[in-house]
Amino acid sequence: FRSHLLLDQDRAVRSANLAALYDEAGIPDASRHAATRAINESYSDFSGHLFRANSLATEESANRFDLRQETARQSELLVANLLAPPGAGNLSQTLSQQDHLRFFEAKPIGVSLLSEYTSNGDWRETGTAFGSMAGFSYALDAVYQSLNGNQPNGQMESRQFAFTMKQRVTSSDEAYFQIGTYHNRAGDVANYYDPAQSQVGFWVHERQEPSLYAGWHHEWSPGSHTLFLVARLEDSLNYQDPSANAIFLRQIGGITVEVQSPPTGPAVGLGFDSDLTFYSAELQHIWETERHSLVIGGRWQHGDVDSQSDLTRVFPLTSDTVSSTMDRANAYGYYTLKLLDSLSLVGGVSYDHLEFPRNADIAPLGAGQESRDLLSPKAAVLFVPWERGLFRASYTKSLGGLYFDNSVRLEPSQVGGFNQAFRSLIPESVAGLVAGTGFETAGIGFDQSLESGTWFGIEAEWLTSEGERDIGVLTNSLFLPIPDSPGSTQQELNFRERNLSAYAGQLLDNNFSLGTRYRLSEAKLTERFPEIPDAAANLNLLEADERATLHQLSLTANFHHRCGAFAQWESAWYHQNNSGYTPSLAAEDFWQHNLTVGYRFPRRQAEFRIGVLNLFDTDYRLNPLNPNTNLPRTSTFVMSLRLNF
Repeated sequence: FRSHLLLDQDRAVRSANLAALYDEAGIPDASRHAATRAINESYSDFSGHLFRANSLATEESANRFDLRQETARQSELLVANLLAPPGAGNLSQTLSQQDHLRFFEAKPIGVSLLSEYTSNGDWRETGTAFGSMAGFSYALDAVYQSLNGNQPNGQMESRQFAFTMKQRVTSSDEAYFQIGTYHNRAGDVANYYDPAQSQVGFWVHERQEPSLYAGWHHEWSPGSHTLFLVARLEDSLNYQDPSANAIFLRQIGGITVEVQSPPTGPAVGLGFDSDLTFYSAELQHIWETERHSLVIGGRWQHGDVDSQSDLTRVFPLTSDTVSSTMDRANAYGYYTLKLLDSLSLVGGVSYDHLEFPRNADIAPLGAGQESRDLLSPKAAVLFVPWERGLFRASYTKSLGGLYFDNSVRLEPSQVGGFNQAFRSLIPESVAGLVAGTGFETAGIGFDQSLESGTWFGIEAEWLTSEGERDIGVLTNSLFLPIPDSPGSTQQELNFRERNLSAYAGQLLDNNFSLGTRYRLSEAKLTERFPEIPDAAANLNLLEADERATLHQLSLTANFHHRCGAFAQWESAWYHQNNSGYTPSLAAEDFWQHNLTVGYRFPRRQAEFRIGVLNLFDTDYRLNPLNPNTNLPRTSTFVMSLRLNF
């Protein structure tokens, strides 16, 4: 006999395992939706959270600059690590779940090594040692990455270490602990329409040492769990920009009459240093029965922010030091009612109070605090109209954070299969991070699989974010048009993104699969400076109504043989139109083709793959207003070797 609750957990595990299989078969969309379905079937089962975190990690760019999905990925990984019993989950921050699952029995030590190389000089070395014994499990991760980039001064070098452990204390209690460090040195790795726009001479150094997480999981009974997480992080960021894009507001009698961005004449140099010490504590309770599911919790966060900026223009212009704090108080509740076996309704609400520095980022810096309060509704419906079909719809509102603070959370990051938690919706390459941004999302989708080995689905999303911030500017203290004094002005940013995507996949006997995916994304960004008079000359240098529409089509053919040999061919088409830019950005239309072959040894003890990306050497120009991955600009040879012991 198995209760309905345990049967729901069985379905969740099955969906998570199917997600891993779909990913192996080269059908990533079906894989991602299966992982999300596992979470909806049983929120307290760790496997769906873990695979969804792995899926989101594949969407992050190698240079880790535009990190839209970081919040959801990190949140799902924390939830999975807290819920998983020792030895059952995957505590590694880098090892894929597929590789970890090759060990069905607990063993005291396992080692996984991955080396990746590309012909443009990029290297990535990853090593993981992990194991489990007598109610104790651990993972030790080390990552070294060196990138040359696809643009001038696009180099990056990073080192990351993490030790994670889980200890069973009693039959109902488990303790979790993680300590890690991160070092990164880079040039200008932001995405640009034209690589020549990157800032030669710019460099940045970021350090996080140490990052500490400690958690506790108590299971009161099957379906009733309490999670507790505390964290402390230290982040230090400093950069030098010899040609900063400073804003000069020429004033007469205190009224702005002209905008210069950047100021005419000698370049303005910028040196910036920032130190953040961040604390977080969150308590969450999960309660599940046959027909009901409830996730309630609350989060408190505090950070001390110390920033310093120095602007120079032949001689020093301004030097600013700001010491401020960020505080967040959050409470939330998510309730799921299974009206029928085929119909579930989700309702929720969260309240956030956020206080953060008025301007600790954009020189000249400004003192003072801002605050945001938001009561956010959540709603979703999940309907299975027939066997193997799933209809889903969702609506949410939420509030962003200051930096990466919103990524340290246990609060559900998805509602009804749609992501509701973002580090930023506006691509960071376009506007940087905007603190206290409000997000609003709506989505509708349908997924279907057939016994013939066919998967297909369609999805539409509507995403918006609204934010405002004070930014530093230079003004003139005398009647001469010389920037010599610090000032500030308000900027309003409204972003809207509408996405339509469809996918299909087909298994052909036991060795072949075909996949296709189409995505249409339309993004629009409106920037306004309400404190600058409309009559000011060159105001159009700052204010804009920019729009970009990107079509993406991917066609893949996959081969997997039981002997271990595999291969994949991918042909990807991109077409983008841009409007509202001065000077205008030309439309782009191009194909790229990729070929990968490899061999996987029995029990995944080793895997070797080689390939050629951008087979026909196709360069391109893509507007970063539409989020996209860093595609190679020339024909690139890639090679990787994974060893598992």
